[in-house]
Amino acid sequence: VEMCGFPVSLLSGGEVSIAMNGCIDDGFTNLTDLEWVVARVAQTSSIPLICDIEDGFGGPLAVYRSARRLAIAGAAAIQLEDAGDMEDSTKILRRDKYLAKIRAAIEALKGTECMLIARTNADPSIPEEMKEGCERLKEAMDLGADLAMMVKVSTYEKAVEMNKIVTGPKVFADV
Repeated sequence: VEMCGFPVSLLSGGEVSIAMNGCIDDGFTNLTDLEWVVARVAQTSSIPLICDIEDGFGGPLAVYRSARRLAIAGAAAIQLEDAGDMEDSTKILRRDKYLAKIRAAIEALKGTECMLIARTNADPSIPEEMKEGCERLKEAMDLGADLAMMVKVSTYEKAVEMNKIVTGPKVFADV
């Protein structure tokens, strides 16, 4: 990525799973695998590395541990999603549970230079999910997340709709 001239790289959970486990990302990757890869990439590349930490590998305490260890390993940013089940990442956690994870990640990253990207897997093509996704991202940003990301935002209109509710910097991902 660096040799191609990109200013930043993103390490996805799928990439780590394929490299470490030989299969797609169905919840097989663990914190130890991810930490190992992040440390090696961060040590050999001069560009910032964004690390997808999936659901943080558990509840708020696990998220704290994951965020802290990955920041120490060299991640410039971590992306924490609101999946309720890593085998079916379209099921999103209750908002209060996700925001508890966001709080834990924010606390863990204090004193580091690592940023937090709050991500929702809410489906923007379903009006209720679009609204819920935007509202939870707004709350995450209000708590102190550095960026907000909604996957499957594939139209300008959906990006504008998200922008009306979610404050601060945003990442749009059409996956």
